[in-house]
Amino acid sequence: MAVELRLHNSGHMPTTEESLDWVEAVCLAVITWHEPAGADLSILDMFERTSADLSDRTRFQTLVSEWLRTRPDLVKKWSMFSDDTRATPWPYFSIDRLEVGFVSVKGKFEDMQQWANGWDACADYLFRAFTWVLCRER
Repeated sequence: MAVELRLHNSGHMPTTEESLDWVEAVCLAVITWHEPAGADLSILDMFERTSADLSDRTRFQTLVSEWLRTRPDLVKKWSMFSDDTRATPWPYFSIDRLEVGFVSVKGKFEDMQQWANGWDACADYLFRAFTWVLCRER
């Protein structure tokens, strides 16, 4: 599925159908990354292909969390993706502590948030990761 980058910063609210397309693409991006077809993709390419709507953090996290609620395997894969990421600065996600935050260039843990469940923590991590990669914002 070819998807164009749509950050929706223009105030356009996507329709429900559009929302479901990008939400699913965001949640499944970790699988694309590990498939042979995704082997040549940079993380920027992978994230751009999702057309993630980053215009409203609360909305992003709500939609992504709902999508992940019944897919603990994907939550675990995103946690493993976070564990495998060695770059700094970079967001992190600990499924064991249900914690999300940001690792600074100096290796300090900042902006930490604890969650009651893995799907909400993962949704927060995904918003942070996509925002960092696509917009260079924390």
